[in-house]
Amino acid sequence: MDRRKFMQLGLACSLIPLVSLESSAAPAPAGEVQEDEPQAQALNYVKKASDAKNNSKYKEGNNCKNCMFFEASKNNGCTLFAGRTVEEGGWCAAWAPKPK
Repeated sequence: MDRRKFMQLGLACSLIPLVSLESSAAPAPAGEVQEDEPQAQALNYVKKASDAKNNSKYKEGNNCKNCMFFEASKNNGCTLFAGRTVEEGGWCAAWAPKPK
C-alpha cells in the first residue's frame, strides 16, 4: 500500500467515531422558547418586552416582531433559537433592528 492510500484510509477511519457520536446526540429542542431555558437565560429572553425594562440594553418599543432575527413567515421563529417560536412582543439582549 502506498503512502497516499494509507493516509486516506487513516483519515476515513478517524471519521467513524464522529459519525456515530453525531447520530447519538440529543435532538435540538422544538416548539416555543421558554424563559427558563439556558440559551434564553443567556440572552435575557422574556416573553413580554416590558419585563426587560431593568435591562440596560432594552429600549422601549424594541420587541421580537421588529427584530432582524424574527421570522414571522416561519411560525414566528427566531434564527437565534434555531427557528423556534418566540413571542412577537418578547425581547432578548441580542435585539437588532430589521434592515430597512
